[in-house]
Amino acid sequence: MNSNDEWKDQEKDAFEGLRREIDPGPDFDRRLWQRLRREGALHSSAATARYRGWLLQVAAAVIFFALGLGLGTWLPDAGQPRQADGRYMLLLLPGEAPASPASADRLVAEYGEWARDLRRQGRTATGERLAGGGPMLPSGQAEPEVPALEGFFIISASSPEAALDTARTHPHLRYGGRIALREIIATD
Repeated sequence: MNSNDEWKDQEKDAFEGLRREIDPGPDFDRRLWQRLRREGALHSSAATARYRGWLLQVAAAVIFFALGLGLGTWLPDAGQPRQADGRYMLLLLPGEAPASPASADRLVAEYGEWARDLRRQGRTATGERLAGGGPMLPSGQAEPEVPALEGFFIISASSPEAALDTARTHPHLRYGGRIALREIIATD
C-alpha cells in the first residue's frame, strides 16, 4: 500500500470521508458549555468566584493567626499589663460593716470592677479580701491595737501623686473605709 492506486475502492471512500470538515453549527460552543455545566463537569463562574472568595478568606485568617501567634511569642511581655514607674499597695482599713453577706458580695463586685477598669487602662491592679482577725507574731496572740485589714490592692502608677489620685477613686472610701497607701520597693 504505497500509493492510492493500491487501495480498494471501499478504503478510498472511507479515507475521503475523513477529509470532509464537519460543521457543528453556529451555537455548538454554547450548547457544549451548557451540557458540561449540567453534567457537573464545569462550575458556574459565580460558584467559582464564591469558592475562591471563601478560600481567600480562610487563607487570610490563617495568615493573620500565624502572624499574631508569632508576634505574641516574639514580643516580650505580650499580653501583660504595662508596668508604670512604680507599684503601690492600698491597705483597706475598716469602714462601715456591710449589713448582710449580700451587701459584702456587692462591695466585692464593686471593688473588682474598679480593678478591672484600671486593667483596661493597661495598669496593674490586683487585690484580695482578707479574713478578720488572726494571730500576731512573735507572740501568736491577736493584738487589739493593730488595726484590722479588710483587704488590699496592688496598683501601678507613674508617681506617688498618681497613686494617691487613683486610691482616692477606690469605692472603699465611699463606705466610710480608710486606705493606707504604701509604695512597694523592688528588692531584686
